[in-house]
Amino acid sequence: MLPFNPKKKDNLSAWMVARSDGEFYGDCLSTVFRRTGSCTDRSQIVARINQDTEISRQISLWDQRGSQVIQGTLLVIPIETSLIYVQPLYLRAESARYRN
Repeated sequence: MLPFNPKKKDNLSAWMVARSDGEFYGDCLSTVFRRTGSCTDRSQIVARINQDTEISRQISLWDQRGSQVIQGTLLVIPIETSLIYVQPLYLRAESARYRN
């Protein structure tokens, strides 16, 4: 999945994905958004997420006493005529030891 925005602009202009399912393996799908509409860019959404007081409070709570919060890459997923923005969060314990 890869969103595109115009050079030096903060609005989302297109979205492209390569499929990996069965007979459609390798096919590319793309969506070009209307120029009249304004689709919010990933950087603006990440800023909104980081400024949200409830999310900030929860991340601060998790990001202490031997734990580290890692923010994953924001995903932009079109669903019918809307976009959903999803940012995974990973919690890593600094003292955890795994054996093979």
